[in-house]
Amino acid sequence: MKYFVVLILITSRLFSQEILMPVERKMELSNANDSNYDNYVFKDRNNVFEKFLGKWFFKDSKYAINLEIYKQFDVENKQDGIYINLRLIKDNDTLINTLPFTKANYIAGGFFENKKNLNTTSVFLSEISSVWRCGAVSKVYLSRINDNLIWEIDDKQLFFNATASLFPSTIKFTR
Repeated sequence: MKYFVVLILITSRLFSQEILMPVERKMELSNANDSNYDNYVFKDRNNVFEKFLGKWFFKDSKYAINLEIYKQFDVENKQDGIYINLRLIKDNDTLINTLPFTKANYIAGGFFENKKNLNTTSVFLSEISSVWRCGAVSKVYLSRINDNLIWEIDDKQLFFNATASLFPSTIKFTR
């Protein structure tokens, strides 16, 4: 029996070939009823995330926000993604600081909803609290315009996410 189970595992591995696909096609293929979809592994083969990565800063009379955006492979979802650690200071009070974290946490994604516009991607901002709340996630669009990174929170989703409501809805970051 033990050898039979091993044989099944080896056989299933041989016949379930992973197919590498560019990460910018994930949204398109997830909506296409493609029978191979479960075998796709979405990698940033064309370096489309590169323009978003790095350290970004915003400061005005009320806010100081630092972002650190990096790329990491998400094993569970079989895709490269972008992850964001941040520090949010409002009126000289630090409200959020995930910069010391060394792993993916509250802001993750990297979905290109329009494959013809690779200058805009979306990530999801989870509510940051001591207790996880289902549905407390807001979509954030990141756009590269010239040398800036524009952060826009989808206003329709602010009601359920107390963390998202701490931020201005649109922020223009620089390096």
